[in-house]
Amino acid sequence: ADTHGSVVHLGERDCSVQRRHQKVLEEAPSPAVDTKLREKMGVTAAAVAKEIGYDGAGTVEFLLDTGGNFYFMEMNTRLQVEHPVTEMITGFDLVEWQLRVARDEPLPKQQNEIRFKGHAIEARLCAEDPSRNFLPRTGKVLHWQPAGDARFDVMLQEGLEVSPYYDSMLGKVIAWGETREAALEKLAAALEQSSLLGVTTNRSFLVKLLRHAAFRDGKDVSTAFIPEHFPNDASRADNPDENIWLLAAMLADCKGTASSSVNDEWTGWSNAQPLPRVWWLSHGGELRRGNAASKRGTTTVSMDNAQAAFDLAQTNATHTWRDDVLWLQAGAADYQFTRETFRQPVRKREEDNDGIARAPLNAKVSQVSVATGDVVTAGQSLMVLEAMKMEHHIVAATAGKVKSISVHAGDQVVPGQMLAEIEIAIASSTATPARH
Repeated sequence: ADTHGSVVHLGERDCSVQRRHQKVLEEAPSPAVDTKLREKMGVTAAAVAKEIGYDGAGTVEFLLDTGGNFYFMEMNTRLQVEHPVTEMITGFDLVEWQLRVARDEPLPKQQNEIRFKGHAIEARLCAEDPSRNFLPRTGKVLHWQPAGDARFDVMLQEGLEVSPYYDSMLGKVIAWGETREAALEKLAAALEQSSLLGVTTNRSFLVKLLRHAAFRDGKDVSTAFIPEHFPNDASRADNPDENIWLLAAMLADCKGTASSSVNDEWTGWSNAQPLPRVWWLSHGGELRRGNAASKRGTTTVSMDNAQAAFDLAQTNATHTWRDDVLWLQAGAADYQFTRETFRQPVRKREEDNDGIARAPLNAKVSQVSVATGDVVTAGQSLMVLEAMKMEHHIVAATAGKVKSISVHAGDQVVPGQMLAEIEIAIASSTATPARH
């Protein structure tokens, strides 16, 4: 809307795919909106702006039901994160329009001059862990390489420290195509071919969304799409198969021998069988023993009952190390392994049953719901943490009595910090399991 009384609409964007009530994918036009409905919604949105004497860029948000009825939800008096998809199907620079309006210039186009071409879709690339209920993550970007036929609106660079103090979004990736199918495939391919290591992100989960048959169809997409099709952490996780374990084992062995002063060609020479190099790898709580042996320049790695020899130069994978943590991207999936040497590591303690509630992320304590001496049930909320515009309930993993509370409302906490300790109740044979 300009300051001369002109208001135009630039079509709709569909932002139905959300997690934790925040947008993940946004596209234009919407597969649920036809020409008639588009015009009706556009006229309504323009009327809202005229009624309040608005000027500048703005976005009117509606909820659409299955019967084609739409309902006003709110107006955002600004450009939104997903405005690039509108720019791509209209060919207009909306930031330029906004600046022109601020200079009291008239809108460059009238409604009858606005045309929409093709389809555009955007994905929000975030520092978060989909396999842990989309918890925000921090860390240092060790490797970043964008690829594919897409627009990248990012500030990513190697060495960047992702802090806990801002929104978890690292950038936006946008693709345009003549058809919706072409745009989806371009975006999926760009995300799959790009690599971002050192910080846990939703990159591979975005590819899963874009390649999901129900999303491709587009007819049954709603705000419940992720809960319906990816209902739990396991359905969103990247789980390594045997080949990925063996690849990680080879990379771990290479790391272990890289600093050796002995030429690899001579490693393991003996008139007997080559001596194995032994170490341990862990991923997501799973621990495996690996070993490798070299003979005349050829290295064979084994893990449990599987073994293989790799030509790393021909392996379709990207990796980097930070201390003993291996960040590995193979195809669309991301993995994080930890290498242990010289000793058999202690298996991960089952912290879920030790009565101690720990912070899963950098956050601020916004509410403490219990006090020392309170009796709690398994699944009961103990406190609420707030990070990057999202609330995270810390729940009791077991029934018992609150032994201590280590934090107060307003405190900042870091991952692993003890928040509360529960004296575990001794279960009786007649106890009823708690539900949550």
